[in-house]
Amino acid sequence: MAEKKKLLFLHHCGTIGGAGLSALQALRAIPRELFDITVYCHTSDSREMAELFGGLGLRVLEGGSSPAIYAHYSGAEKPLLSRRSLQTLLLVLRDRPKIEALLERERPDVVVVNSMTLFWIGRLAKARGMAAVCFFRETYAREWLGVRNAIIRRQLSRYFDLVCFISNHDLMQNAALACEKAVVYDSFDDGRYAALPSRSEARRALGLPQDRALVLYVGGMSKLKGAHVALSAMARVSREDAALVFVGGEALLADPPVPAGCRARLRRLFRLPYLRRCRRRYRALAVAGRVCVLPVQQDIGLCYAAADALLAPSTRPHQLRPIYEAGACRVPVITTAFDAVREFADGENSLLIANGDVAGFAAAIEAALGGGPEIEARVGENYARVMARNSESVVRRQYRALFARLYGRVCEKNAGGDCQ
Repeated sequence: MAEKKKLLFLHHCGTIGGAGLSALQALRAIPRELFDITVYCHTSDSREMAELFGGLGLRVLEGGSSPAIYAHYSGAEKPLLSRRSLQTLLLVLRDRPKIEALLERERPDVVVVNSMTLFWIGRLAKARGMAAVCFFRETYAREWLGVRNAIIRRQLSRYFDLVCFISNHDLMQNAALACEKAVVYDSFDDGRYAALPSRSEARRALGLPQDRALVLYVGGMSKLKGAHVALSAMARVSREDAALVFVGGEALLADPPVPAGCRARLRRLFRLPYLRRCRRRYRALAVAGRVCVLPVQQDIGLCYAAADALLAPSTRPHQLRPIYEAGACRVPVITTAFDAVREFADGENSLLIANGDVAGFAAAIEAALGGGPEIEARVGENYARVMARNSESVVRRQYRALFARLYGRVCEKNAGGDCQ
C-alpha cells in the first residue's frame, strides 16, 4: 500500500466565494489514498469555509488571521510606491515568521496555496525541502514597467513545482515559467446542478416573486464586479416586469456593523462613498419593486435555477465563474467584453457589452429576457461548452492526474519511502 504524503493546503478567506468554491472542488479531487490533507483557514471574519472544509472530512487548522495577501491583481491595482503597496509588503514581512512556524510544526511534504497572492509562501516551503503548488486564480494587473508582475513570475518559476491555472490566457502570460504548468478549469457540481428544482420551485425556496422576469447578479457589493453598473442598467430597462436579484447585497439594506480594529474601520470608511452611491440607485429600484436582495448563498445553483438571465458587468478583467454556472442551467449570460475572458465568453455563447456601457447592458437585458432564436443559440452553445469543459466529473480527473504525478515526484525525491 502506498505511503501517504502530507499535504498542507492554505486558504486565504473565511467566507465563501469563488476561490473557496474552487478550493472545495480541488480538495474533493486530490486523491486521499495518496495524500493526508490538512487545511489552514483563517476564521477572523467567518467560520464558513472552515466548516465546509471540515465537512469534507479534512483536518482543519483555524488561524486567527489570513496569511498576508500580496494585493496586486486585476481589480486591486495600486501604484508601485503607493501606501497600499508598501503596506502589503510590510504585511508579508510581518506574517513570514507565522507561516515559517506553521511549516515547521506541520512538516508537510507538499504545500498548496490557493491563490497567486500567496506566492511568497513558495520560497518558505522550498527552503524546507517541501514541494510547492500554486493555484493561480487571479488575472495579472496592468502596471507600468511590470515590476511586480515580474517579481511574481520569478517567485513562481523558482520556488514552485506546479502552477495550476484556470485559463489558457493566464497560462500564456506565464509561458516562460520553469516549473510544471497546467490548466484545470474551475468546475461546477454537475450532479447537484442536474438535480436543481424547477424555476417556480427555486423561486419559492428563495422567496422570490413568481410573476417577474428575474435578472441575476451574484457579485455582491463589489466595484470590481460592477454592482453600480448592475443597478444603473436595471434602472434603464423598460420592461415593467423585470427585476434584479442582487445576491450579497445586505449592505444595501442597512449599514454593516462597525468592525473592530483601526485598519478594518479605515477600509470601511473608504468604501462608504461607493456604498452610498449604490444605495441611491437601489432605493429608486426598490420603490418600484424592481430589486430583490438575497444574502450570500452557499447553494448558488438555486439562484441560477430561479433566474431568467445572468448579469455579470465586471469593471476589470477577472475569472468569471458565473459564466459557466449559468451555462449549466441554460441561463443567458450578459457580461463585459474583455480579452482576458473571451476564452469563456466570446459573443457566440453570451452577450458581450463594453465596459461601463450602462445603456448597452440595459439593452442586452431586454434582449436576453425577450428570448428568440439568437438567444437560444447562445444559451445552447454555452451549455455545450461548460458540460464538456467545466463539469466536476471532467475536472476531477484532471486534478487526480496532476497530483498523482506530483506524488510520484515527491516519492522520487524522498527515495526510500514506500510509494508502490
